[in-house]
Amino acid sequence: MQPSHMLLLVAIALFLTRRDKSSDIMVSSTSSVLSLAIASIAKRVCLLFALFALYVCIVNSAWMAILASYKPLLFASFQIYNLALVYFICCVASKDFYTFARYTRWGFLLANVAIITSILYSGVSSASRESGLFNNPNQLAFFCLSTCLCFYVMEKVSIGASFWNRAMIGFSCFICILTLSRAGLVACGLVFISSLLDGGRKFSRGLVIFAIGILLGFFVLSTGLLDKIEARNNQTNVVFEDQYQGRGYDRIEGNPEYILLGAGEGEYRRFSGLLASMGGEMHSSVGTLIFSYGLIGFGLYSVIWWTMFFSYPGISYKICAAAPIIYGLTHNGLRFSAALIAIMLMIFGGIAALHNEKNLKAKVNNE
Repeated sequence: MQPSHMLLLVAIALFLTRRDKSSDIMVSSTSSVLSLAIASIAKRVCLLFALFALYVCIVNSAWMAILASYKPLLFASFQIYNLALVYFICCVASKDFYTFARYTRWGFLLANVAIITSILYSGVSSASRESGLFNNPNQLAFFCLSTCLCFYVMEKVSIGASFWNRAMIGFSCFICILTLSRAGLVACGLVFISSLLDGGRKFSRGLVIFAIGILLGFFVLSTGLLDKIEARNNQTNVVFEDQYQGRGYDRIEGNPEYILLGAGEGEYRRFSGLLASMGGEMHSSVGTLIFSYGLIGFGLYSVIWWTMFFSYPGISYKICAAAPIIYGLTHNGLRFSAALIAIMLMIFGGIAALHNEKNLKAKVNNE
């Protein structure tokens, strides 16, 4: 458990014990048509995640009994928590998406201020990767990606000043650079480029993100971060000559009998494979879904990704939607709350952006 988990649990508890008031609907900043559209998708997402969490509990409970170990059940508790978080987000967003988005924007903003303050306080190390307030650099990199997605959505639905939304994307990329996470840099880079492409309708918007990109490039070159990234790449290759094995994918090949129903999580030494022999979990969200929860669990979660991917028709939006999935090829982020919040924002933000564009076209046609 992290401090942020406790805060979210308090927020969920307050929400569940709060009584709805008819006056809340009157002061909503979201139109009733959009709220109904989001509520429809929210029900589907909640159902999918509930089925996924249920299946995770069934698989891990079965393996807990077979292995006589409590560890598999611990991993089930993570998805129960995530289900509560998804339900909370869906309920709040379907009632008033814009208020939810504004508060979430401020949450990510303040969290990034706290992260950069901690990094500056401890000093930027020239010999190690930065982790900020997180347990490890990869978690910080995933948070940077989640922040990029959050502010990309804010820009799409016109919440906050365009300059600051794009500046925060660049700021998050800057923090991600300090983590030296290759997957994080690729994923954040995709969102950064998408922001640049989306600036085509207004030159000044694209110019902001382009100028930030120049500054980031100058920073990387002037501080020798390219050499640090190359050194880390060489170090990782020495430890794991084959990244296929280093990420744990070889356990799928060595234990194909679990692909249909899933092998559960925990007690990893029971599997064949290099990383499993060390007792390590797979460094992959995609791989964990396929191996630990089989084609059934992977199918359920894939529909959630599919919903995010097609919530908005723009190519730039789809590139951003693909970013957390790409990151999940090399890191296990199924338990990361910030990423789940970002995915929900992408789903509901895409619906809101499409709704706004349709209203604008209708208004232009009427005039």
